[in-house]
Order: sequence, then structure tokens, then C-alpha cells
Amino acid sequence: EKMSPARRWSYYLTAIFLALSCCGLGGWKLILIWHWREMLDADDDGDVDMDDLRELCFGFSLKGIANLFMVFLIAAAGFAALWHAQMIQKYVSQFSDVALLLLLLLVMVQIVVQDAYAQLKRHFKTMLKRIDFVHSGLLNAD
Repeated sequence: EKMSPARRWSYYLTAIFLALSCCGLGGWKLILIWHWREMLDADDDGDVDMDDLRELCFGFSLKGIANLFMVFLIAAAGFAALWHAQMIQKYVSQFSDVALLLLLLLVMVQIVVQDAYAQLKRHFKTMLKRIDFVHSGLLNAD
């Protein structure tokens, strides 16, 4: 059976999105590993103890974390079973297409906002220089 070009491209986009997500998550984990001592010592007392780990895990107890881990493990097993049965691929490809478009839209909005902020900051710096110039001229006039 020959695959349509639209479906092929949706698979390509899915693979690209998953690869970029894994690279981003891997980079974030490397940053956390690099700064693990500062990240784990939540109360800044110089040692890493159970209170620090509890704060890091949003206040969950060890049993709560174990229960959440089991839920995520069962969900991952179900996802793997549905993937093996080839029931979820069409939904994942559609989701990844929409997620990629939303990610691109958010990046464009962030670029526009960042540029507008930089322009506004530059205008305020110019205005403050002019105010300082006028203010220093008034002080020197006396």
C-alpha cells in the first residue's frame, strides 16, 4: 500500500517534533545535573535532606511520588500497547502537527514581544539620558 504525501509529511513532522522535544528535555536534564547541588538544596541550609526532596517534588510524600510513578508507568504501558496495535499513530501525528504549529506560533509571539520590549527599553534609556542632561544643567546653573 502506497502512503500519501500528506501522511508521509505528517510522519516526518512527528519525528522532527519528537526529536526536538527529546533534545530539549535532554538538554534541560543536563542543566539540572550540572547544577544539582543548587537545585536540590531548596532551603539553602547546605545539605540535601528529605525536606529538600519533598520541596522539589511539590510537597508530595514518598508514597505519593511512588503512586504517581505507577500511574505514569501504567499509562506508558498502555500507550506502548496502543502503538504496537497501530491504533494511536494517526492521533499522534495529528497532535504533533498541531503542537508543532502552536510551538512555532508561540516562538513568533515571543520574538515579537522581545523585540518590542527591547525597543521600549532603548527609548526609556534615551529618555532617561535626556532627563539626566536637563537635570544636571539645572543643578549646574545655581
